[in-house]
Amino acid sequence: MHHGSIVKRILLIVAITGATTGSMKAQEFLPGTGPLGPGGRDYAHYRFEDAPGSNGSPAVTDHRLDAGVVISSTTRESCLLYQRFGHFGLNGDSQIPNGGPIIPRSLWSEDLGIRYFRQMDRGRVWGVNASVGSDSDRLFNSMHETSVLGMVDLKIPSRQRNAWLLSLSYSNNRYFANGVPLPGVAYQFQSASGRFRGLIGFPFAALFWTPAPGWDARASAFGPRRWSLDIGKLTTWHVRLHGGFEWGGQTWLRAGRTDIRQTLNFERKRLYAGFESRLWHGLILDVSGGRQFDQYFYETATFSGTGPKASLPAGWYGASSIAWRFGEKPSPHTI
Repeated sequence: MHHGSIVKRILLIVAITGATTGSMKAQEFLPGTGPLGPGGRDYAHYRFEDAPGSNGSPAVTDHRLDAGVVISSTTRESCLLYQRFGHFGLNGDSQIPNGGPIIPRSLWSEDLGIRYFRQMDRGRVWGVNASVGSDSDRLFNSMHETSVLGMVDLKIPSRQRNAWLLSLSYSNNRYFANGVPLPGVAYQFQSASGRFRGLIGFPFAALFWTPAPGWDARASAFGPRRWSLDIGKLTTWHVRLHGGFEWGGQTWLRAGRTDIRQTLNFERKRLYAGFESRLWHGLILDVSGGRQFDQYFYETATFSGTGPKASLPAGWYGASSIAWRFGEKPSPHTI
């Protein structure tokens, strides 16, 4: 498989359908994986989650919409404009103990960004990604509720099928190493058979394994507390049945906080099962549900999360999403 095919596969899983993990914001692309490359396409993705709550705890709903438009594309370079919008809602009150803040019932996310990609000689590729937005209970309330992200990355081929991925990123709304320029390095590889491929490095990793026809396993990690594992089986009806575990979360800049370095964080773990179906021309439907547990809010200026927490009891949840890569030709035999 060519390097470009690996890039497109990781794009499809991480940037669109991989949103089932909830482990990364739309703009936090893995270095060297896109969403651009030869054949880059416009895309849109909407996901809805609902957790009705239990034992008197508030119900939680989560809406997320991501979309990108390729504004320029040639055989050597591409430029994509993308936007993210989200709403995380609670229908009741929850407060962080020991004098901590009351969790806002509505938490919003909105970002606008641009991604540029250029292919150089000897297979090298470099890219730049930048976005500005707001993740808060009061969007763009002040500069302290404005989120900024920037990243540069470089892909250097290694041997016949592999590559080194180097990056440097900055974010003022990252759940770890917040406000710190963060270097990244990873090795992208694939076995001779093509059944095992991925990238291993810091602070991210992604592995893809197809042990037998129709079977696949996907694992990813971003930092110390954003992990996922998904195992699936493609049926004769071209529907992928899948299930797995994820440790995910979200981060906001709450208006009115006394320490502007602090971020409001929500974390939870999940066991889930569901199905994916590629309908036509790049349209993908995903429906899943399961049990979520060890879920809590905390506010901190570090990533340790060892301070007071507002915990929610374990409960059931359901989710559905639809993603579309515009202009993609029908391919019913793969998810």
